[in-house]
Amino acid sequence: MTKTIVYIDLDGVIAGCSEKARYENKEHKEDVMFFLTLSICPAAKESIEKLASIPDVDFYFLSKPSWSNPYSYAHKRIWLEKHFGDIAYKRLILTHNKSLLKGDFLLDDYNKNRDGFGGEFVLIGSYEYPTIKEGIDYVLSRIGYKENYKKEGGINTPRTLRKATTNLGVNSKVKEITDYMQNIMNLEYPIKNKVAIVDILTDKFPTATENEIHLAIINYK
Repeated sequence: MTKTIVYIDLDGVIAGCSEKARYENKEHKEDVMFFLTLSICPAAKESIEKLASIPDVDFYFLSKPSWSNPYSYAHKRIWLEKHFGDIAYKRLILTHNKSLLKGDFLLDDYNKNRDGFGGEFVLIGSYEYPTIKEGIDYVLSRIGYKENYKKEGGINTPRTLRKATTNLGVNSKVKEITDYMQNIMNLEYPIKNKVAIVDILTDKFPTATENEIHLAIINYK
């Protein structure tokens, strides 16, 4: 069984939500204890525990360490163990280039980190996903889990969709929908209200399948 791969940023997503002023003041570059003493974000623990309970998901904490603060490498790992215990065991990935990672979803508060990522980017701190809770709830709904987190069908993940369409060559319907979004709708990616956009595209392309519509949305940048 192919699991859905989800990456979750640390700073500003599950750690240090109330200390953003300290980031802006560049304290993380000078205070060697900065990353070790960050607070945990609201609903982060419950949301991560929820995600960890889903057998179809393989998730990792994906974070950029501070080059100016070498202690950040160790302190991020210690911080995770302190707040999440065994759930975090061997799930930490530290990199200065998140586009190197392959997966289905990236939950991050820094919009630039969408560049080069092959899956779906979920911007935490946005109007639609103000906290990690809304981000994880969205991911679970996308892979077919309702509020009680029982499998209810749902749509395929981006990685699975791409694998399915690769063997079919160019999917003309997906291309048609994507071209419509680029040339007529002229929306910024990610789409602010995905539910509304899906409804619009379903009405515009009544013969398109649900997977074709969602793949077009994922491919549109």
